[in-house]
Amino acid sequence: MTVENDLKQREKYQKATLLEFLELFCRLAEQAYKDSYLHKNASLKKKVELLMDEMFPHVGMPRSQAVIELDYHSVSEDELVQE
Repeated sequence: MTVENDLKQREKYQKATLLEFLELFCRLAEQAYKDSYLHKNASLKKKVELLMDEMFPHVGMPRSQAVIELDYHSVSEDELVQE
């Protein structure tokens, strides 16, 4: 890309996409707890949760718990048998 085009698209380089922000947050979580005695072997999910709990109060936001609903359908053995 030429310098002229680069200057015209400056805004593109000054804002992160949601995906880039999430990747950054995950990398921060990995680094923040890599040497932690208690959380060294924790999963990435756990490390991200710990970082959210630590960071969100600084911006005045509580962390919401995710609500996961599973729609479970029972199937009888007769319906599973194909003739």
